[in-house]
Amino acid sequence: MLDAVAGIVAEKDAKNFAREGEPYAERWLVIHTAEPFVEWVDFSAELPSRIFSPIQFDRVYLVRDYDPLTRSYPWWKINARSEKSAEIPER
Repeated sequence: MLDAVAGIVAEKDAKNFAREGEPYAERWLVIHTAEPFVEWVDFSAELPSRIFSPIQFDRVYLVRDYDPLTRSYPWWKINARSEKSAEIPER
């Protein structure tokens, strides 16, 4: 699953987004998944060791479909370091 996330981040990061005059302080990428066969406990354990390096995104999140057991939409913040995020202090 981590390789799939890395592929999606790289694919989205390769697209050109307008930056000149952009009114946003940060750009986020939110990836939605409905993968039924992922071992989410294993994914959660492996995620902190991976760092993604998008150029255009300050933050990257992975969001799952609604989970009736937890009555929530589980999500993970992906470790992303971008050139732009180095310029903007964390809030």
